[in-house]
Amino acid sequence: MSYYYESRPDMPSYHYVKHKTGPFTPLHFHSAPELLFVRRGKMLASVRGEEYVIGAGEGCFVDRFCVHSFSELEVDTEIYVFVGNSELFEPIFSDVGGVPGVKLVFDDFDLLDRVVEYYEGAKSEALRLACFKGGAELLLARIAESNEMLPAAERGSSTDICAVLRYIGEHFTEDITLGSISAEFGYSPQYFSRIFHRYMKVNLTEYINIARVNYARKLLDSDKNVA
Repeated sequence: MSYYYESRPDMPSYHYVKHKTGPFTPLHFHSAPELLFVRRGKMLASVRGEEYVIGAGEGCFVDRFCVHSFSELEVDTEIYVFVGNSELFEPIFSDVGGVPGVKLVFDDFDLLDRVVEYYEGAKSEALRLACFKGGAELLLARIAESNEMLPAAERGSSTDICAVLRYIGEHFTEDITLGSISAEFGYSPQYFSRIFHRYMKVNLTEYINIARVNYARKLLDSDKNVA
């Protein structure tokens, strides 16, 4: 499996709202929860190895650190995308009683249009952030009305694991190991291994190998010689 880590959503108060048709995304993951809604057409969502067909009037929830991708099943599929730093979403999950399932029902496109309009029309970053928070609260409240909400797993702060992922991204071409990385961050190897697997659902060695294979593929696709 080839995927990449998108680190930009790690930034404090990161938020992104978009109403669009394509392009869709290859396999990747990030620390921010993501909501996606289909207004017209049909798409295929792959979330942690499971595939879901998402049609008009349906949506998809991707929790933090879930490897996922989206692809069109029909031309000009129209979608709304909401991505926000985990710290923005956690209080809302608490208020509405949990998180949605991966596939959900949602067809309040008037609400989606208003949220996008206010977000894109905000005259400052502070107002745009306020629009995101308010919009996310409204969307999740509506989702909770017509979908089963699942108890949120123990989530805690993702700050440390994000720092670890950035470190691996900067050093994976070197001789890094479970011992060296756990020492870098002040953990015992056993504890670090458990924490890493809890977030990533793969062990550290497998994750580093994926990063190295992705890098090798990029080199093979470049002008550099194979040697």
